[in-house]
Amino acid sequence: MIAYSYPGMYIRHIIAAVHFKHNLNRKVVTNSDGSEQLVVVYPKFKNGEATVRDVKVAANICHVEDMYQTLLDAQRKGDLEEEKGKLKKMTPEPINTMLTKQPRDEAIKKRKEKKG
Repeated sequence: MIAYSYPGMYIRHIIAAVHFKHNLNRKVVTNSDGSEQLVVVYPKFKNGEATVRDVKVAANICHVEDMYQTLLDAQRKGDLEEEKGKLKKMTPEPINTMLTKQPRDEAIKKRKEKKG
């Protein structure tokens, strides 16, 4: 299993949201006669029944270069360490540290009472 840190997951969610927003309303590809281009797919869960979908233009990834340039600018200015500190402050404690564990002796005593 792969586990990502909280800041890593936070940043991945931001990047995914930006990508989704930039590609939300992509146009449908048209054929030479002006009709919309379609594709027919056969998902396994439909047991042979077809699904017809529009063919969309390729995803726009021009925002990636903007994000990269922003990263380089922040690195040059020294802003990254400050932002890293802010992310660490907002990182919640691990879930297992939030629990109040039952003492071992009490758990064993409880088990013995149930059994007999």
